[in-house]
Amino acid sequence: MVQRDGLTAAAEPFAAAEATLQESVAAAEPAPGNEAQVEEMTTAYQEAGDLTVQAVGAKFAKGDRNYYALMTQADEARGAADAIATELGAEACAAEPAGPYATAAGLAAVRWGDRASQLCRARDKAFMSFRPTDTARYTAASRRWLRQTRALGFPEQYAPRIKRFLDKYAASLQAQKQSAAAFASGDFAAGDQLNAKGNRLVGESTEIMYDIGFAIGFDRFCSAKPG
Repeated sequence: MVQRDGLTAAAEPFAAAEATLQESVAAAEPAPGNEAQVEEMTTAYQEAGDLTVQAVGAKFAKGDRNYYALMTQADEARGAADAIATELGAEACAAEPAGPYATAAGLAAVRWGDRASQLCRARDKAFMSFRPTDTARYTAASRRWLRQTRALGFPEQYAPRIKRFLDKYAASLQAQKQSAAAFASGDFAAGDQLNAKGNRLVGESTEIMYDIGFAIGFDRFCSAKPG
């Protein structure tokens, strides 16, 4: 599980693949006349490896754009190197790494999950410090968490599900706001109905969020374990 072992462990397939690749390249003996191509291939693979290391070590910020940009550059360099390797008959150099986190998209999901889980735990910690009657503080903390989580960006594989859980959470806040207005106007039946709707949407949103975290590989996402 990635949360137990950490992002470093999740990135190990990349490191292993890079080590194997560099060994294969180093062991390659260019046939006469292929020296220039082999040198170009080796340089491109080295560039791809360096960019991957930079991406894995990049700080998560602004939707992890730096990670994606570096990984895109790494993929371009690796693609150029793979094309030369295939042309030279060195298919082993162009083999894809194996494992759920051995792709840029797979590791991006882990990076998102790590940050999203941190934000969720910070929200829940804030909730525990509030009194039950501190509705304004609950709302402010909820909206702050919603804004921060949306700003993380959505890893492609989980984007539709992430959007769904965030949309449900946003709808729950709207229902709770409408419930408060109904109670203030004396319409207690409508207030109760809207409050129940808000609670239901929070529950549905939270369940989807946990399912995403567990699917990525976290053994404890936010403040929950798999059921």
